[in-house]
Amino acid sequence: MSGGGSAGMSAGGVSGGGAGGAAAGMSGGGAGGASGGMSGAAGSSGAAGAGGAGPGSPPAKQSLIWIWLDYKNSIAAVVKNAKSFTHVSPALYQLNYAYTSGTAKWVGDQDNFSGMTSTAMVAAVHAAGLKITPLMYAGAGNGGTDQGIQNVISDNPAGTQKNFINAMVAESVAKGYDGINLDWEVQGTNYDPYGPKLVSFLTAYSTAMHAHNMVVSYDLGGWFTRQCGDNSGLVDLTKLGSAVDQMIMEDYSGTFGNPAKSCPATNAPSVNCDNDFIGELTVMCNMQKQYANIGLISPDGGSGGTNKFAVDALNAISAYGFTSVSLWPDSGSFINSSGVQNGSDWYKVLADWLAKK
Repeated sequence: MSGGGSAGMSAGGVSGGGAGGAAAGMSGGGAGGASGGMSGAAGSSGAAGAGGAGPGSPPAKQSLIWIWLDYKNSIAAVVKNAKSFTHVSPALYQLNYAYTSGTAKWVGDQDNFSGMTSTAMVAAVHAAGLKITPLMYAGAGNGGTDQGIQNVISDNPAGTQKNFINAMVAESVAKGYDGINLDWEVQGTNYDPYGPKLVSFLTAYSTAMHAHNMVVSYDLGGWFTRQCGDNSGLVDLTKLGSAVDQMIMEDYSGTFGNPAKSCPATNAPSVNCDNDFIGELTVMCNMQKQYANIGLISPDGGSGGTNKFAVDALNAISAYGFTSVSLWPDSGSFINSSGVQNGSDWYKVLADWLAKK
């Protein structure tokens, strides 16, 4: 996952100043599936989709913050500004290798992130009244490889998918996580034959996580979304149903666009997602709103990213009927609020949005 950052996520961990650098750049679930969204600090636990145990009803609004560098200080900043967030997603795991069994590898090969362990993060985040859903990097669009993703979703060799689900459910329970965020950004893994298999996998994984009151979210780039113009893209938003608790669209364009008052009455078959923020926001109208999350980005330098229209972006998200957002802090110094609309900062903007009914 990246915006202004340059380098990608390697098999051994994060490199460079980017956050998993997407090769293509970013303009930004099924039967047996997920609940009505990720449960969070502002709400209680949720009704399942068909066949799922379900982690409960989501809060009225959700605000997730990703963490990928300087973990200890970044988590301290989140805890200090807990009213701005409901979920924290530190980048802890990676699947940029030919996975067949076991727990996914650590980012950086060990459970030590800027001097902080995963269990220490869980304790700090929970003490602040927030949920923790660690991120797992994978994919050629993330500077890695699609091989691990393909092995899991196609169950090749046989047993790989079950091994992944069992291992990651056990790991999540043992660590005390509230869920897992799959940042699986593919480049060349197409809908045929992998798209339907992805829905089937997400359904199975979400159902297994729901049995322990945990959730699954999946990060989405416009370049592998069919409704963004590439019919070969891995993800078809209209086929997801309730297979996953949330699909997080990385809506990272630095241009706002012209919002309507709501989602269109009839969705266009395809939208150019590279033009502006509103284009990619509109694409998410193709799926049930409770399963949609809109990703925002604070830039690596200057006042780019979503900063200059942060308030307008959140207002448009609400007008379109979406209730969940995520913020990627692309700066090595965590959240860059330079040039945030109305002379504000991201902490205030997000806290005000969460508090607004």
